[in-house]
Amino acid sequence: MFDVNYFGVLRGSLVALDHLRKRGGGAIINIGSVLSDRALICQVPYSAAKHALRAFTEGLRMDIDREGLPISVTLIKPGAMHTPFPEHARNHMKLPPRVPQVVYDPDLVADAVLFASEHPKRQLYVGGQGFVLSLLGRVFPRTTDRMMEMLYVRGQQTRDQPRDPRAHDNLFQARKDGRIEGTQPMYIRRRSRFLQTQKHPVAAAAIVVGAVTVVASAVWGLRRRSS
Repeated sequence: MFDVNYFGVLRGSLVALDHLRKRGGGAIINIGSVLSDRALICQVPYSAAKHALRAFTEGLRMDIDREGLPISVTLIKPGAMHTPFPEHARNHMKLPPRVPQVVYDPDLVADAVLFASEHPKRQLYVGGQGFVLSLLGRVFPRTTDRMMEMLYVRGQQTRDQPRDPRAHDNLFQARKDGRIEGTQPMYIRRRSRFLQTQKHPVAAAAIVVGAVTVVASAVWGLRRRSS
């Protein structure tokens, strides 16, 4: 887990940094996770690797900034994505694994990466649910612990699909199926309003202010008429 999700990204980032330093600028974009912020029960090794990756990315950003290099460093934080991740994972549970709902289209991660390559961002969350989970973990850590203990063990197991005894995980050897999306049947969100809000924060803020103004005006008008 650490060889791929931490050391692999670390080495790749340093190679990219050397290349971009010679080139005169660019962007380094690492794929973290919402679990970079908040550990998830049943995915502790994965969460630990993503926490380490966040620390490395933040440290790399400071080193680059201290040198004054024109290189942006972005950490993408996807929530639950509809990839073959649960089908490829080493599973020690009694039932086949799945990612907890709500699940998002993997293309949204590609959209975030493309945006970050042209617009320097410190981080981008893919999926509003992941951001909410991260925020809850910071504000109400013990409550989040209990919520995960109650909901996220069963929420990461499926009773609809029998375990395939021929299936093997990709922990030590890649599975060459070439699929981007998983095969488990579930509702997939093809859009992320929260991602769009992060991409265009000024426009999003204007929309919110406009909506609040309209609602406030309507309430004020109703009160005026009633009086």
